[in-house]
Amino acid sequence: MGRSGHIRHGFPASGSRTRPVLVVGASGLLGAYLHQSFERVGKVVGTGHEQAGGELAPLDVRDAQAIRALIDDCRPPVVVCAAAVSNVERCELEPGWSREINVDGTLALARASRAAGARFVFVSSEYVFDGRAGPYEEGAPMNPLNEYGRQKAAVEQALPDVTGGDFLIARVSCLYGHETKGKNFVYQLWAALIEGREFPAPGDQVGTPTAAVNAADVIRELVLGVRRGTFHVAGPEPMVRSDFARRAAAELGLDPALVRPTPTAELGLVATRPTGAGLVVRRAEAASGTRMWPVQDGLEAMLGERPMRAWAPDPV
Repeated sequence: MGRSGHIRHGFPASGSRTRPVLVVGASGLLGAYLHQSFERVGKVVGTGHEQAGGELAPLDVRDAQAIRALIDDCRPPVVVCAAAVSNVERCELEPGWSREINVDGTLALARASRAAGARFVFVSSEYVFDGRAGPYEEGAPMNPLNEYGRQKAAVEQALPDVTGGDFLIARVSCLYGHETKGKNFVYQLWAALIEGREFPAPGDQVGTPTAAVNAADVIRELVLGVRRGTFHVAGPEPMVRSDFARRAAAELGLDPALVRPTPTAELGLVATRPTGAGLVVRRAEAASGTRMWPVQDGLEAMLGERPMRAWAPDPV
């Protein structure tokens, strides 16, 4: 079976196997892995916005007309929305602009999906919770502490009506993996430690670190199994972020001593973070027939996929 578990091939609706799954936001971390995962079992159309081009069709989710035209053109049985402004700090500082994308654009995509008879898959976050009673099961009450979490919660609350019940929500936590822009936690860690710089990591934030490639395969299996409702698609190990950073540093062959556990209050962040979050994944594992990877497996898979590269921020 290996890390990924079994893979069932084929889409549930008659005749839909010849139509492509639409992955919106396929230029991002999880979106790129979702594109690859669905491509292994059938046709896929992926979109990007700032990183469109090549095999990715350009799409701005704020453009409802462009959404309808794309869906009318490819007639997908399933639309997966991995597009989002995922920078939590920027969402806090620019709530109006980020809400246009994360809420209004997402719901426009959901409405167009329903009109076309397509199931809608939404990637949400552990940040819909306040972190006082984690790790959380799917039915726990939402109480987001920051704007990013409020935007995710707003979409979740609207989806039953907007989609007529034909939706799947996949909540994730602390994603890591290879990505073009190198923004995720492991890349930030690598960028600091490869230069011998100290890396301050939250010493009081608990999450469930999640290998993006594993999450993508589990979401695909939930889609192929015609699952609906909310699932927690994350790693199975609740872990303090600074401990995860040290584990990752050791796996990368870098110095874990450069990781400095730091109280969140001293990190100078604008957006409040939940400290005791993380997600319980039993339901997703049972429904998908796929094991969620612990940190060791996820990091080994990431480095086995390809070596890390030195990363530097994009020019300002």
